[in-house]
Amino acid sequence: MRTIQKIVLFILIPVMVSSCEDWLNLIPPDGLVRDEYWQSKEDIQASLMGAYQAFAQLDAILFLYGELRGDMITYDANLTDEYLKIINGNIVPTNPLSDWSAFYTVINYCNSILKYAPIIREFDQTFSEHKQKGFEAEAIFLRSLAYFYLVRTFRDVPLVLNSSESDNTYFYLPASSSEKILTQ
Repeated sequence: MRTIQKIVLFILIPVMVSSCEDWLNLIPPDGLVRDEYWQSKEDIQASLMGAYQAFAQLDAILFLYGELRGDMITYDANLTDEYLKIINGNIVPTNPLSDWSAFYTVINYCNSILKYAPIIREFDQTFSEHKQKGFEAEAIFLRSLAYFYLVRTFRDVPLVLNSSESDNTYFYLPASSSEKILTQ
């Protein structure tokens, strides 16, 4: 009986040790990692379309910012406290309508495009300089438009010109002056 246990043990130990390599591999099976994504001009175009999609989702909040602050909506019993605060010019961080994250999602898409477009052109032979410049111009336009609305609504906001690519990115940047942002 002991001999059988020793034989089984000698067989199982090498199998168990060699099988751990796949278990320790931390690549997500259901998504892309950065090293696999930025490979072709189609990846740049997909990211640009993502930026447009994210900006399109800002329509409702941009409408509210303009109409509420422009006295186009008058007080009635249906207005929430958050709307009333914006009507009165009291734009505070605790108000859910004052959330900047959607704007910075668009800005991060654009910053990623501006970072990776020149790199991709080096190894994607079908990615022409003309196409690269077109994608970069659209990314700069969308980023500038996002900053225009941020400055118009909140005045001084953080200026972010680099994409955030890791969880170690410091997200609590100081506000930049509106003049500096509009000059950029």
